[in-house]
Amino acid sequence: MSWERLRRFLCHRAVAVTAVLLLAWGAFSLWESWTGAQKLTTANLASAKGGRLHIAVTLKFAPEAFHMMLFQSMGRLIEVKGETAYLMDVRVEDARSLAREYWVRNIKSWPGR
Repeated sequence: MSWERLRRFLCHRAVAVTAVLLLAWGAFSLWESWTGAQKLTTANLASAKGGRLHIAVTLKFAPEAFHMMLFQSMGRLIEVKGETAYLMDVRVEDARSLAREYWVRNIKSWPGR
């Protein structure tokens, strides 16, 4: 393949749009990882290695049915007060994946009941 054909291929509109979308997706993924780590560090949960946690998850809005089902799949949903959901017995891996969500404002350790 000649350099001229390669240059024409890379300058094609569909290739350029695909490259921009891939870059945007990669940037969003990096941002999610960084903010998730920050939320866990703030809650002193970043160093948790294994086991189960009791956490209070505050969302940027009142939780809806989708969020309730997700919380129930991760642990025991104890109660919801306003924008905060209280969960018990959440695996550390699930807490990390939950912290990556853009709609989660913060996560705090919670002593449970």
